[in-house]
Amino acid sequence: MDELIEEEIGYDDSTPSVLQQAEKEGWDAAYYNFGNAEGGRDWFNPSIVRREDGIWLIVRGSEPHPQGFQFGQNSIWAFEMDDTGKVPKRGIRLRWGTPCQINTLKTRGGFIIPE
Repeated sequence: MDELIEEEIGYDDSTPSVLQQAEKEGWDAAYYNFGNAEGGRDWFNPSIVRREDGIWLIVRGSEPHPQGFQFGQNSIWAFEMDDTGKVPKRGIRLRWGTPCQINTLKTRGGFIIPE
């Protein structure tokens, strides 16, 4: 059961890029330019949502942790898009009741909170 396995594990880095995978499936994909967004923040897990008030890009952002931890601190942002759905006009940081909820949120879909 505790045998030493000396077989070398192969390494293959031929995975197509996200854009190549989308093109193969016939999907539209592109990189977003956040223009004047603050430096030092990485954006990932995007989702486009069409609502009554327009088209929104929901995205997770990771920024340096204020206490200098190795990994960043996540937050969720909603960017209102222009009429083409391609250019962010303004961004709003979404806030929840407690900070710990934001760090455990793993879904990337858009949502509507009923009034």
